[in-house]
Amino acid sequence: MANRHPNWRGTMKRHHKNFGRYLCARRSHSRRGFAGLRQRRRQAPHLFERLEERTVLAAGVMGGAVLLSAELSLDVPDGTQQLGLSVDGAETPALLGFHVRAADGSTINPTAATLMSANGAAVPASASIPDLSGGSQSLALASLSNGQYMINVGAEGGTSGTYVLDVFLPGDTNGDGVVDDGEAQTMVAALVESVGSDTPIAQRLFRQLGIDLDQEFSDQQRDANRDGSIDQLDIQQVLANHSRDTAVQIVLIADSEGPTIATQLETDTGRDSSDGITNDPTVTGTVTDESGITTFEVSLDGGVPADVLDTLTGDTFQLDTARLDQIAGGTLADGQHTLTFSAEDGRGNVTSSVELMFQLDTQPPDVPATPDLIAESDTGERSDDDVTSDTTPSVASDAEQEALVQLILDGGDGEDTVIGSAIASSPVTVDVDEDKPLDDGEQTLFATATDVAGNTSARSDSLTLTIDTQAPVLQSLQLTPESRA
Repeated sequence: MANRHPNWRGTMKRHHKNFGRYLCARRSHSRRGFAGLRQRRRQAPHLFERLEERTVLAAGVMGGAVLLSAELSLDVPDGTQQLGLSVDGAETPALLGFHVRAADGSTINPTAATLMSANGAAVPASASIPDLSGGSQSLALASLSNGQYMINVGAEGGTSGTYVLDVFLPGDTNGDGVVDDGEAQTMVAALVESVGSDTPIAQRLFRQLGIDLDQEFSDQQRDANRDGSIDQLDIQQVLANHSRDTAVQIVLIADSEGPTIATQLETDTGRDSSDGITNDPTVTGTVTDESGITTFEVSLDGGVPADVLDTLTGDTFQLDTARLDQIAGGTLADGQHTLTFSAEDGRGNVTSSVELMFQLDTQPPDVPATPDLIAESDTGERSDDDVTSDTTPSVASDAEQEALVQLILDGGDGEDTVIGSAIASSPVTVDVDEDKPLDDGEQTLFATATDVAGNTSARSDSLTLTIDTQAPVLQSLQLTPESRA
C-alpha cells in the first residue's frame, strides 16, 4: 500500500466534523434559493457540477478498473449459471462488487448475482440491484474473506445470451486490488463535489487533503452501488476497503464438472486380484475436485444414501467393515453387493453415480478329504499299503468345487511345505511337484482347501507314506548241498 501522509488519519477525523458543518452550510445555499446557486455555478462551473449529472454509466459500459472481467454465456432462457470464485489477499473482509451486463449484441436481462461459500452457506449481500440501467445490467455487493465461493448468475424475462461479469473493489480506480491514500482522498473529494464545493469549509478540506479542484472525480469505481451519484454509503464502502493493507486477488474458476470418484476393494482376496470376490469388504478410493467436496454419500444395494463425508482425509477415503456394517444396519451378509457413490463439490456440481460391485464370502470351505495315495502310485506289495518308490506320487482327495486343494508336507517343526496343488473338481488328484520330490522314509502329508474368495479350511487328517527308492542288498550267495551233488 502507498505510504500515507503523516497527518492523513487526523485530517480524515477532522473531515467528518468539518463535513457536517459543510453540509449545514450547503443547505443554507438552498434556502437562499436556486438563483444564487445557478449564479455561482456560472462563476465556477468545475466546482458546482454534481457528479450524478455526469456520464457515470456511459453507454452501459463499466468505467474504471476491475479485478476480473469475464465474458460468459447462458444458453437456457431464465436459467442460472454457477461459477467458482477464489479470493486471496482478504485476510479481513473486502467489499467486492459483482457487475453483470449484457455483452454487445446480447439481449440477456441478468439478475443480480448471489454468492455462496464453499460449504453452501449463503453470503449476505450488502446491496442487490437486479435492474440496473434499465434491466440490461445488475449489481451485487458483498464482503468476502479469503476462500472459495460460488457465484450464481441468472437471467429473467425469458432471456438468455452472452453476458460480462466484472468483479471490482469499490474505490480501487487502477485495478491493483488496493484502495490507497490517494484513492481514498479523491473519494472524499468526489463526495464533497457531489453535493457542491463552493463553501470555504469545503475548499479548506480540499487544500488539507492536497486535492486539485480541477481534476475529474467521476470514476465509476467510487460509485459503489452504481446509482449514478456519490453519497455517504459510497464513502463508507470505499473507506472500509481503504483500511485493508493487502491487495485483493480474484480468480474465476470455470468448474462445471462434478467430483471425480475412484474406488476399489482394498484387498481383493479372490483368486484373481480383480475378480471382485473377497472375504474383506473394506473399500478405499479417492474423491477429487478443485472446488472442494461438500457432500459425499454412498448407498448399499439401492438403499438410502448414507453420509460418509467424514471418511475423507484429504482426497482419500476408506470404508472399513465396521462402517459398512453400519450402513447395512447390521452385519454385512455374504453375497453379491453394489455400493453406489455420489459427491458434490463446492460449486454445486454433482458427480454421476459411481458403482462398485463385489461378492463377499467370509465362510471357509469344508475340510477336504484325507489324502490317499492312488493305486498307480502305490508300488508296495499291495496297492493300498501306502508304500512307494515314487518320490513325486499322486494322491486323491475331495473338496468344495473350484476350491484350490494344496498338498502339504508336515515338517514336524511348524515349517510345513506346499508340495502340490490342484483345483477341486470332485474328486481331485494332486501330484507332488517334480521340483519337490519326497525323501526316502516316512513322510506325513495333509491337505487344505482354499475357496475362490481366499478363505482357507482347516487341515485334513494326515496321510503317512513310506518312500523307498533303494533296491534290496544281496548279503551272500551259496550253493545248496543238492546243487553241489
